[in-house]
Amino acid sequence: MKVRIVVPLVLMGLFSADSAYAMTNVQAKQLEIAAFKGNTLDLDKLNAAAKSGDAAAQTWLGTYWYTKRDDAKAHYWYEKAADQGFARAENNLGDYYLYGQGVPQGYAKAHYWYEKAADQGLARGEFNLGFIYYLKYKYVPSEYAKSIYWWKKAAAQKDAKAETALGLVYYRGQGVPQSYAKSIYWYEKAADQGLANAENNLGYAYANGLGVPQDYAKSIYWYEKAADQGIVTAENNLGVAYRKGRGAPQDYAKADYWFEKAADQGNAGAENKLGDAYYYGQGVPKDYAKANYWYEKAADQGNAGGELNLGYAYYFARGVPQDYAKANYWYEKAADQGNADAEFDLGNAYYFARGVPQDYAKANYWYEKAADQGDADAEYDLGNAYLKGQGVPQDYAKAKYWFKKAAAQGGRIGREAQHNIEVVEIRDSRHVTTVKMTTTRSALVRQEEATNSGPDTGRFTTDCNNMSCVRHYSNGAVIHFTACMNPADMEPMDNAPVVDGQGACSGTDAEGNFYGMGSVN
Repeated sequence: MKVRIVVPLVLMGLFSADSAYAMTNVQAKQLEIAAFKGNTLDLDKLNAAAKSGDAAAQTWLGTYWYTKRDDAKAHYWYEKAADQGFARAENNLGDYYLYGQGVPQGYAKAHYWYEKAADQGLARGEFNLGFIYYLKYKYVPSEYAKSIYWWKKAAAQKDAKAETALGLVYYRGQGVPQSYAKSIYWYEKAADQGLANAENNLGYAYANGLGVPQDYAKSIYWYEKAADQGIVTAENNLGVAYRKGRGAPQDYAKADYWFEKAADQGNAGAENKLGDAYYYGQGVPKDYAKANYWYEKAADQGNAGGELNLGYAYYFARGVPQDYAKANYWYEKAADQGNADAEFDLGNAYYFARGVPQDYAKANYWYEKAADQGDADAEYDLGNAYLKGQGVPQDYAKAKYWFKKAAAQGGRIGREAQHNIEVVEIRDSRHVTTVKMTTTRSALVRQEEATNSGPDTGRFTTDCNNMSCVRHYSNGAVIHFTACMNPADMEPMDNAPVVDGQGACSGTDAEGNFYGMGSVN
């Protein structure tokens, strides 16, 4: 009986050197997948085909060694296939040179291999060539067109990375007019193919209403799809959504779950937020030591929020001994990154001499940096510095400028700033009139004297702007009155006449007590 041996078509030609392309890309990929799963027979077949000169087999054998983290063998086989003009191998060699894996990093060589792959119409090569142009000319807007040209070619072949890249340039307005709508168009095309970064970007767009109506529920939907693929940014974003109750009921435990997943991947923002969870006891028991653990991990990666929070820990002795010097160390690291809160806190350190010698000039330096970012407290303190001449020459115009900025932000500090604006206007009026007049008194008269009239028998101060006056008594009482004559018209004498409280220039306080004008200084 004769035995007929049937050789599957898939394996025909494996051991023939007649053609470098005897094996299809799909066949070689199937062998690589089986080999990676531990099928030694398929690995032997892939090796044999690669050694026979089959470019597809060489490429996928390179991929096999890449997944086994043997860059030298992977590079060897990619180069063999690339020398035969196999586009996928050319692209993979470009990756090696771009990231410096097993070879010296070099954009020029990466560009060379990506261009060869792109010239053969390989979509991933086209995307990567666009990416190389983007990296080389990131700060040359006129060169963005080259990146966009290649990304559009790749996107025409439905390359999801190219679609996402196009979404980003439309989002940022790089090389194209900014258009959130077009950004969404490209993100959706990539997300429909399951690209996780595009899913995360769509979540961000819905969370912030960029190109689509703001919709927190849809935002969570896309964040979860991306997070399920391990995208660390999406995990962190989900944590924020649950912490703030955006798109889902507020749930600190779920927020912490996602923050921890992101932190486990080394996301500094998530580490800082986990620190907040332990600091405030949100979803976990309050624990300053654990809070500082996470703050420190974030700070060690240069996260400004983590640095600031460590500064607070040392300043307020939360989980660590109080240490102003260490607090200032961390404040300064955060301030060097432009963190306005840290800049303000450093200003306070120099103003109050906490951990550093008192230095009003340095305090004002940091206050101004924070104020330039709109920090209302810093704006107020700068106003005070110019009002009092602390660390800077006294300057009522600048004082008023900063008080106005603080007042515009409202709240307690805004109300205090508004009060100080009135004080500055009175003092500034005196200053301006003094400059203009040489033989008469200033239009602003400020009195400080002991008196037995008015709401109490202590000292009072009187501010007059032209003939409208306000008197502040030491017990806190305030009364308003009109002067008998414009103080600017009085002769410059040390003791002007005192007008009796019941004359035409008198006034009454809330209790009906009469008062008049005191002596003019």
